[in-house]
Amino acid sequence: TFIKKPEGNEIFLASDFLRSNFVKENMLNDWRDKLIFSIPKGNIKSVEFISGSENYKIEADSTGRYFSGKDSANSQVVEGILNMFQNFNTQSFKDTVISENVKFDYTVKINADRLYTVISSNGVKFVKGKLW
Repeated sequence: TFIKKPEGNEIFLASDFLRSNFVKENMLNDWRDKLIFSIPKGNIKSVEFISGSENYKIEADSTGRYFSGKDSANSQVVEGILNMFQNFNTQSFKDTVISENVKFDYTVKINADRLYTVISSNGVKFVKGKLW
């Protein structure tokens, strides 16, 4: 591949320049939009974490502060969780059907404009339900 500056007359050889920028080795994974969902912080009413050994739920009050039962939730921890859900991405896709026998390690339910459910099995996360 050869390139030339618009205002110049010199021509340069650019080895593999176009190939490395536009030909992706893993086409489906590299060109896909990796955003799974985006929930604005102000829309999240509650987040519930469910695992085999414990359940934990935080809920927003009318002022936007989060509580676990009657106890105030740590605002820095809540802020980190809410930020994650504003831009929930994946690094890759698993284009297979989930086996009916899969045992899930935990479930996270996010109540916002609708219910979002994230489930995990051996570190692989799945999102249940329609996202659009």
